[in-house]
Amino acid sequence: MLFVLTACGKLSNEVEKLNELKTKVESIDSLVDNEINKVKKLDTIIKKESDKVKKLDTLIRKSTSQIDSISQKGNNLLKKITN
Repeated sequence: MLFVLTACGKLSNEVEKLNELKTKVESIDSLVDNEINKVKKLDTIIKKESDKVKKLDTLIRKSTSQIDSISQKGNNLLKKITN
């Protein structure tokens, strides 16, 4: 009978340890999920900012092209005047 009680006591202790481990694993899982959500939010922000940069780059290229065109026309007029 003592063997059965000892075995049950050990088994109960092991179950308690497993429950503690399960609680810790769930806590870690929750932390990981929270960090993954933060990364996803940052990824979304980075994508939006990247889109803004692309739009600004396009605007700068168009503006540069227009300035170059105006400059070229000015040079051509200056050449006509000086010749």
